[in-house]
Amino acid sequence: MNKLSKEYSKNNRWNPFNSFKLLTHVNRWEKIEKGKDIPPPILVTVDPSNQCNISCVWCNAKKVIEQRKTQLSTISLNKISEFLINWTVNNYKVEAVCIAGGGEPLLNKNIGNFIEKLINGGIQVGVTTNGILIDKYIDVLSKCSWVSVSIDAGTRDTYAKLKQTTNKNFDKVINNIKMLSDYSINNNTPLYASNPYQGICWKHLIFKGNISEILTSAKIAHEIGCRSVLYRPAGITWFGINNSQKDNELTFNDNDIELIEDQLNKANILENNNFYIFSLTSRFGNKLQISNSFNRCYAVFMTAYITPPYQLDHQDSAVFSLCCDWRGNPKLELKREVLDFKEIQRLWGSDQHWKIQEYINPNNCPRCTFKPHNEIFENVILKDTISKAFI
Repeated sequence: MNKLSKEYSKNNRWNPFNSFKLLTHVNRWEKIEKGKDIPPPILVTVDPSNQCNISCVWCNAKKVIEQRKTQLSTISLNKISEFLINWTVNNYKVEAVCIAGGGEPLLNKNIGNFIEKLINGGIQVGVTTNGILIDKYIDVLSKCSWVSVSIDAGTRDTYAKLKQTTNKNFDKVINNIKMLSDYSINNNTPLYASNPYQGICWKHLIFKGNISEILTSAKIAHEIGCRSVLYRPAGITWFGINNSQKDNELTFNDNDIELIEDQLNKANILENNNFYIFSLTSRFGNKLQISNSFNRCYAVFMTAYITPPYQLDHQDSAVFSLCCDWRGNPKLELKREVLDFKEIQRLWGSDQHWKIQEYINPNNCPRCTFKPHNEIFENVILKDTISKAFI
């Protein structure tokens, strides 16, 4: 296991980033078989917008943002929420939605109603945002299970450089986080009341330009009321695997690893019962390189991702895809222009779905968000190397 990882921390083992939680879904995954009714994904990621108000240098949605610049319409969001709430197969249903971005999700003006409908329909909601617009959605965000804010720096100048924006936005995001934290605590909302690990998470993608600010970012996060800080490496994108992106700030040498370890060790001292530090590096190799140690991708039957249409004149449709790490790659799309989402239920587990699974070669993939899913499926479901019946 990567020595930098705190995913399975001995002192803090039962945390939201521990991938062993996937074992709780073994009974569900045993249903993944050709020709059978496959359960719907337990988690669906929805990108409400392919537009963004900053431009992160490592953006894995760069192709989508450049090509589309579209949003999910009110009609689409209503259809999506209704479908996800009611998508049930043999008593299995969608249990959570991650609202994220091939863009900034809070740029979609209908996002508040969408979140409310999902929560009222019994679906847990988490939101990943760059934080600039949090002040416009304080009340609805306080009802979510968690809100992750991608800041990725500990100083204004580094923030401005990596986000290619004004350094004033750094101050705005800090103030917004404090506002949301104070509101949630004072009103005892689900964001801070439902789970000791949930709340606002400060996200810091590790990049050669921000390694020395790991400790600084942890100190700020602690001061302004974040519940946790998540450190993980910025990954090479699927469209950058075969070019010079491999050789730039996304490749770490021994000195980099030593500095990262030193910074994380110093940040860990800030931990207490209300503030946690997580370093999620187990999906990478010892030098934080791509390390997809599985043979086939079965995660495409466990999770899914919905994004805006390609063209404005198809504004009430959506794209239903199978992997967030391949944002913008049409070969991972189960359906490009979805108008009637009941069609997705027909396509889920179909021959078309299996052909996409067969197309995916892990050796050609970027860093896999769902590496633990695939490792567990191969070893627990297909091989049962742990003899799961003998508890």
